[in-house]
Amino acid sequence: MDKYCLTDESIVVSGHRLYRIQALVDIPLASVEAGSLGGFVESENNLSQSGHAWVYENACVFDQAKVFSNARVMGRAKISEHAEIFGNAMISGQATINGEAKIYDNAAVSDNATIRDQAKVFGDAKVRGDAKIFGSAKVFDNARVFGNAYIYDRARINGSARVCNHADICGNSVVFGNAIICDHARVHGSSEISGTAIIHGRADAYDCVKDSGYLDLV
Repeated sequence: MDKYCLTDESIVVSGHRLYRIQALVDIPLASVEAGSLGGFVESENNLSQSGHAWVYENACVFDQAKVFSNARVMGRAKISEHAEIFGNAMISGQATINGEAKIYDNAAVSDNATIRDQAKVFGDAKVRGDAKIFGSAKVFDNARVFGNAYIYDRARINGSARVCNHADICGNSVVFGNAIICDHARVHGSSEISGTAIIHGRADAYDCVKDSGYLDLV
């Protein structure tokens, strides 16, 4: 049995007509009761009719984007193009997910964050604020990316690393362990930042290997 239907209420977003959804059955894991109204989708291809995935409030899913498994999309989030949200992932606020980006496992993306291109956020990672993850970058494990941080190219942020406040991580750089990259610091090339290292101020770490202490240039 289908778990939702498209209602007659519609909006136009980026040239696509989207329809508000309505639950046909209770969806306990999503805290949705039969008859409840949800967010907007372009077609039933955007939200699986199986599983506990749901689109809430004024969130929008369109193009070829897919939300399935137990994923939740809420607030005014927009999921489009070929993006996929699945597992127990949660997208909220005014987050934008597009391109071929994938958000899954227990990952959460919120506020005004943008994930696009072939970027992936998974594990228990959290991305918030005005952070932008793009290219083929990956954020996973217990990593946290927030503020106005940029993660792109083939960069990887994992472990319990923290990247925030205008930090720029790119190239083939890897940040992991309990490392912190903040302020306007830039980590690029094939840098490897790990352990308890802190890169901050306006430090520029190119092909840098560091596992403890500070790298600070103000």
